[in-house]
Amino acid sequence: MTTAIVTGAGTGIGAAAAKRLGQSGWNVALVGRRKTLLRDVAAAVEENGGHSIVIASDLSNSEVPERIVAETLDAFGTIDALINNAATIRVMLIGEFPPDILEEHWTTNLRAPFLLIQAALDALRKSRGAVV
Repeated sequence: MTTAIVTGAGTGIGAAAAKRLGQSGWNVALVGRRKTLLRDVAAAVEENGGHSIVIASDLSNSEVPERIVAETLDAFGTIDALINNAATIRVMLIGEFPPDILEEHWTTNLRAPFLLIQAALDALRKSRGAVV
């Protein structure tokens, strides 16, 4: 069976992607900050024929990607797709954009996906998987 990690899986595009993967019978590691939302998506994945695990995590923590990969491999044995969907977005005028918010954006939107790809790279190579 094929396995995907989906970040930002609790809402929006991430939740929709996870549910669709479940309909196709995939194993899905659901990653996001809000466990309650992830559990709702997990129920939908399971109802549609897939299997899932919930990994409630804050991707801004640089130690989290290794844990996500380890938990996914422990649960399913492979990683065939990594969907880097999680993001933080705040719309502000550039002159009012404080450095701490900029740092939050870089950490979540750029560093986290990069570190997650690095952590999953060996597993993705073995499965000839893909990154989205």
